[in-house]
Amino acid sequence: HLFPKSEDPQELAMVKQVIDYMRENIPALKNTTIRVGILVESLPMLFVMREALHALGEYAGGLNYARWDLKASIFEGIMTDPNAVWPDRYGVTPWNTPFLTDIGNHIVGVANEHNALAMGGMDVQLVNRKDPVITNLAIKAIAGAKATEATVGFTLSWAAHPDLALLIQRIHQQTPPSAPKLAED
Repeated sequence: HLFPKSEDPQELAMVKQVIDYMRENIPALKNTTIRVGILVESLPMLFVMREALHALGEYAGGLNYARWDLKASIFEGIMTDPNAVWPDRYGVTPWNTPFLTDIGNHIVGVANEHNALAMGGMDVQLVNRKDPVITNLAIKAIAGAKATEATVGFTLSWAAHPDLALLIQRIHQQTPPSAPKLAED
């Protein structure tokens, strides 16, 4: 399960309590493996990822670099500052902007420290089954982004469309990470 919009490890501690309660009171869940992935999509979560994983305890499954929502969260934080400048959000990607690249590397490092999955984000390009030209352009862009994610150390990635799932899986299987990363503070 993925837990969205969290900004505070206390929220995830409550999630752990709810799961514990359900496992105690629903027999079918007693011996079931449950893992929770945290969507890193708010600026505050960037600063408490370790604490959030710890708060989930045995249910901590991973960290997802939810970059589009994270960029929106950053925009909200700087939009009122007249001295802050941010380029057009569509031209800003995790792999062409050092700040966002560093965030991705940090997410991979924190996940690795906690034996959790590092999950890459979703790309905005979509395939169109009725238009092979659009589909080919989308697949080329997505394949490049997913290969970069795999090289950086993300274990798996979102697929925005079911037709992309096998492609993304194959890319992750065939692309070894450059080196194991540990978080740098």
